[in-house]
Amino acid sequence: DLADNALLAIHAITSGMDPEMENRLWFSIYFDRRPMCMRHHEPSEFDQAGKHLESLTLMRIMTGSDLNQDREDAFWSFIENHTKSDGLIYYHPDQPGEPPANPYTQARTLLARICRYELQADPEMRRKIELTIDSMLDHKMTRGFGFGPLLPAIRWWQLTGYPNAMALAKLDFDALEQ
Repeated sequence: DLADNALLAIHAITSGMDPEMENRLWFSIYFDRRPMCMRHHEPSEFDQAGKHLESLTLMRIMTGSDLNQDREDAFWSFIENHTKSDGLIYYHPDQPGEPPANPYTQARTLLARICRYELQADPEMRRKIELTIDSMLDHKMTRGFGFGPLLPAIRWWQLTGYPNAMALAKLDFDALEQ
């Protein structure tokens, strides 16, 4: 049953967070070492965070479970702590002049925020989504590592009719043609 497997996955993802490192997920686990060890890899942790948050939200819809919800909320806090007032994620938001994280990270996290909005309909999340879309459009952020804002932007436009979402989708689509 998919719901049973989703519940196991919720447990696995939320149990793999490191509270000493802003509740980031461990990126690498080495089972071939005795004792086994784990390590963090900063850019990859940010790049993959949106995927994990999107998955958690969708699995919660499937199962109706709130298992380890406090850990998932802490994981969202990690993302929000690295989000500046422009709605974009930065690896080190306290360092002036640092560019935002890559378009892949922005797009994956945008999709995760949209999923969470669909689950909770939080007006603050809507504000963050639209701010992120506007900033991605301003920065002309298109696909990075094969995933860009096209799908999340179209999804947001379908949900809300927000015109800048369609403008961002068009920008990314045009980048595909080049």
